[in-house]
Amino acid sequence: MGFEVTRSARAADGLRLLEKGGFDALILDVMLPDLDGFEVCRRVRAQSDLPVLMLTRSIDVHVSRIRAAIDRILRGDIQAGGRCDIKTLAREAGVDRTAFYGTRPYAHLRAEFEERLQTLQQAGECPDPRDAQIIRLNKAITTLKERLAQSTTTIDELTDIRSQALAQLAAQHDEITRLRNSAAAISRVTRLPRRATAVGPVQLTRHPSREGDL
Repeated sequence: MGFEVTRSARAADGLRLLEKGGFDALILDVMLPDLDGFEVCRRVRAQSDLPVLMLTRSIDVHVSRIRAAIDRILRGDIQAGGRCDIKTLAREAGVDRTAFYGTRPYAHLRAEFEERLQTLQQAGECPDPRDAQIIRLNKAITTLKERLAQSTTTIDELTDIRSQALAQLAAQHDEITRLRNSAAAISRVTRLPRRATAVGPVQLTRHPSREGDL
């Protein structure tokens, strides 16, 4: 006796078909593009007792694929637009991101990924290219701020030296002006003419002696 098979590649489409009824059993893959098979099974069980056959052998394949994606991401092999996070991991592994949370089948792999990432970060490594660039930019900004602060200090010191030099020049200018004024005052003093001194032979004239002189 044959069976008629209705196929659906997406969980959402399959759930809509199930709501219409008329199915005797459900063969469900664990990995689907939009939801994992366990979530689909829970939703089906909440509405009916339809027999469900789970294809679980693919879990091992996906686990290997996820771990390989983890290795690539943690060594910095991230495609453009990706980051070192669960969203990128799900995209790289080809699984739905919700499968990494709660009681989903790959929640333990999310914990493993985050633990390895934390270990790398504690060791000073940053596999995420965006985060690494941000760290480099922050370091560059810090260096520039330190240089700016040092330049400001140097400018302040040079300004003090300039002020001291100008003060010294002003004091020297005042001293020079005072000395010039003193010299000008001395040059204005009137000198008395010296008494003329005759130079040449001197003739002695004998004057008549007064009475009684010899």
